[in-house]
Amino acid sequence: MKKKTIVFLLLTICTVMIPAQVDTFEVKTDIRWERDLLRIRVENALNPEIFVIQEAKLQAEREIEKAFPRILRMALEPIVVNSKETVKDLISTDLTYLNVIESLSQNAFQENFYLSENLDVLISEYNVHLYSDFTKIFVTHDTPIPIRPHLGYIAAEDYSAVVIVATGLLPVFGKSDAAALQPALFPKLLSDSGETLLSQENIDPAVLTERGYVTYYPADTELTEHEIGTRPLRILAAAVFGELHTDLVIRNDDAKKLLSRTANIELLKTGKIHILCDSENLNLTLTAPLEK
Repeated sequence: MKKKTIVFLLLTICTVMIPAQVDTFEVKTDIRWERDLLRIRVENALNPEIFVIQEAKLQAEREIEKAFPRILRMALEPIVVNSKETVKDLISTDLTYLNVIESLSQNAFQENFYLSENLDVLISEYNVHLYSDFTKIFVTHDTPIPIRPHLGYIAAEDYSAVVIVATGLLPVFGKSDAAALQPALFPKLLSDSGETLLSQENIDPAVLTERGYVTYYPADTELTEHEIGTRPLRILAAAVFGELHTDLVIRNDDAKKLLSRTANIELLKTGKIHILCDSENLNLTLTAPLEK
């Protein structure tokens, strides 16, 4: 009788000491606009009730694979698409985007796949390129709308690139507010007379889905000759525009320099626009649990 009691107590203690299985993933997303990159890190605690580590790892891997469409959706939702909408906004109005995201989840590049130092958590890391992997779902035109040239005379030359400095708080066009520039997939460029100089519809779909038409950099970046050539047009942004402060406003004189020569219009059409802005607005890192 005494032996049975001891065995019973030992079994009870062992059962209590086994930690409960975790019911959530820990998901960390890191949006890096200057690198055209969305990084996703998923942590999945191994099931403590499975004592063979390879079996526990395999189960954890399958759980991540099954949940990855939801994980990817969670990671993509904060991305700003245009002056009015984030990915989350678009999904809420058109559920067909969910099917596209699920398809994209099959192609996300898995960069690292490993166990934690304590061998109790499976970590999986992914890279998604914002333009080449993702923006095709927002491109609905086949032929770009021509950019309207400026017909009057203004002193200008053929530039090798356009560099727009948009740091600090800028006036919000048409309002008395000030705001920092918010990076977006498809921002607009306007003149300070309110004319739209460039938008998504003016760009060839091949450019939009390969690299986009603007590139963001931290303000202290020293752009190289390889990036901007030898004759860049450097512009100070006059204001921001749009509900989400994604669009840039430049002075009329700068706008005319860009629109008065065919070579400069080509710069706009081919994505030779480089935007310098505050580094804290270029990276968005979020960490949150997600139910399995």
